[in-house]
Amino acid sequence: MKLNQIIAGCALAVGLMAFAPQSQAGIVFENSLFSPLSIKGTFSFTYNGKVHKFTGTSKDILNQLGYGSGWVLAYYDGYVYAINTSQGLYENLTDYGYVYVDFTPEPRRLDA
Repeated sequence: MKLNQIIAGCALAVGLMAFAPQSQAGIVFENSLFSPLSIKGTFSFTYNGKVHKFTGTSKDILNQLGYGSGWVLAYYDGYVYAINTSQGLYENLTDYGYVYVDFTPEPRRLDA
């Protein structure tokens, strides 16, 4: 490859990275670092002999709980929160029994 092709390729890669959407790395709220939760799941269930599918996201969870735009799900110290940094508000959804996250892996047998 010629040097000018390599330089053009690098410039193109940098340009594409500059316009790529970036996910939020963390939310600093009240001097604590919260990890944003992005949830998307598809669930199938059988009802009256028919298979139904349900797809849910973080935004769907927040909307069902009555939180509008500007709210995000976040994890901190074993709890899931709904946070709106622009209004300075947060709610602990785990204490209410709505959402929880368990990062404890199940033990597996090595000989299985």
